[in-house]
Amino acid sequence: MKPHLRELLSNVHTVKEICDAQSKIKAELEEDARGQTTELQVQRVTTCPNFRQLPYWICQPYFRSTRLEATDDNDKKKEDEITKKLQQERKKRREAKRLRKQALGMLSASGANAEKEKKYPNCPTCKCNPASFKCIHKSCKPCCFKVCVEKILDCAQHNVMAKQRILLKEQKIKEVGVENS
Repeated sequence: MKPHLRELLSNVHTVKEICDAQSKIKAELEEDARGQTTELQVQRVTTCPNFRQLPYWICQPYFRSTRLEATDDNDKKKEDEITKKLQQERKKRREAKRLRKQALGMLSASGANAEKEKKYPNCPTCKCNPASFKCIHKSCKPCCFKVCVEKILDCAQHNVMAKQRILLKEQKIKEVGVENS
């Protein structure tokens, strides 16, 4: 659409102004249509064979190519050559990337970074779970919980407060006993 027609349409506020703008736009488009050819396929753009330019007031659809255009042997050969080149370039880039990572030591034989993996010792009690480094008992959480409950101890790392609970219960019993007497 022409710029002055857009401005005309953007500045309307009432229904009457919209009708007036519509009639002006219609008159100008009809005038343009008389001046151009009535044939729908006006011209072909050379860069894109499937695109035909239509008058600007008609929506620009996509035209499929004809069978003769689609079966052009030269185009197929060119496309095949281009795809082969692209595939070769992709393979080269992937290989170069893999070699760079391998040189940096990011890839080990297993595919993971072996240097970054932290080795945790096994729990001395159950020997199946990893032990905690910060735990007082140097054991896993379930084993730590069992030890703390049996020996009435606390473990801040695993948030087990067996000793504190017993002390709180004893304080409550003493308070209740003092109040009752």
